[in-house]
Amino acid sequence: MKCSKSTRLIPAYLDGELGEKVVRLLEKHLSECSNCRAEADAFRQTLVLLNEWSSVQPRLGIEALRERLKQRAGRVPQSILPVPRWAAATLAVMSIMVGAALGLRVEELPATRPLSEQQIASAVGLPQYDDLIEESLAHGIGQSFGVKEAVR
Repeated sequence: MKCSKSTRLIPAYLDGELGEKVVRLLEKHLSECSNCRAEADAFRQTLVLLNEWSSVQPRLGIEALRERLKQRAGRVPQSILPVPRWAAATLAVMSIMVGAALGLRVEELPATRPLSEQQIASAVGLPQYDDLIEESLAHGIGQSFGVKEAVR
């Protein structure tokens, strides 16, 4: 038997899952090959250590849930905020008050008078308001003054 095959069979051999013929062949190989024998011994030692561990019984059901809730209730909750709760609440109330005060403070804009005809004409570069009307009628409202599209 080759070493590669024997190393694959060692776990099944130690668990007693092999037939008599294969067991005899493997035992013969283990008696002749020190590397495979060392690997089989390492598997045996691993099994011994695993068997020494106590088995853990999972705690499921309502009783386990109640016990976990009792444990959590006994812990002091850790605050997420780096400041005390009262300081955070005070800061929030003050922020709301400042926002409300700024929102309620309305400044009245000074009343403006409508522009005169002369002011409108000079704003578009014409000497008189009548020229504005003539230019608008002759060329269309937007074309005379550099506006791309006329308002209809």
